[in-house]
Amino acid sequence: MTMGCSRTTHVASVEVTHSSISEMDEDARINDMIEPYKEVMDAEMDVVIGVCAKTLEKGRPESTMGNWVADLLVERTSAKYGQTIDFAIQNQGGLRINALGAGEVTIGKLYELMPFDNMIVVLHMRGDSLMRLFDHMARSQGWPISSEVRYTISGDKATDVHIHGESLQSDHIYKFGLPDYIANGGDRCTFLANADKRVDLDYLVRDAIIDHVRILTREGREMVSKEDGRVTNTGNE
Repeated sequence: MTMGCSRTTHVASVEVTHSSISEMDEDARINDMIEPYKEVMDAEMDVVIGVCAKTLEKGRPESTMGNWVADLLVERTSAKYGQTIDFAIQNQGGLRINALGAGEVTIGKLYELMPFDNMIVVLHMRGDSLMRLFDHMARSQGWPISSEVRYTISGDKATDVHIHGESLQSDHIYKFGLPDYIANGGDRCTFLANADKRVDLDYLVRDAIIDHVRILTREGREMVSKEDGRVTNTGNE
């Protein structure tokens, strides 16, 4: 009986010790392999590519952060598409930080803002079908949308929708940019599958943001945004 107890204790001790050393060695080897890449990645993320004039904040029905992102999406999407689009939207949940502070802006900070690998899509859609999207955004109390658009949230409906200063025309085809996450039906937007035309640009939303900031810097400009009344909420239920 004594020998049996001794044998069991001895074997357990050897197995645990061996496993622990092996795992530690393996972890060390993996860390050694990763470290050079981590150093390169950290260095890239720390690169300052622009300056934010004032803190950009996230909010509803519109916000300085949401307006800034949606406006740059119009510019970058039009450039990539080769045609001027009518407007752009960005789902609220896709912006992953609540504020982008004033001062120097690094690539890493923009990754924090937009960590998802969402691609930009251009949809062509009739005004009568597009109204469903505006009502959907109204029920969510507003999404980031570009300055070409003005509308009012009345309860769970969008009213007084204007694009380029003109009332939404039911039979007009509008071209707008958005993340593929939404175009694919995310955020309960399955109805967008009925668009008249879809063009996938193979251009990340995040890359569009980074490109825009770099362009601003080359031109000697800073990141600026303001709330301009593009979306108002009457507060009516």
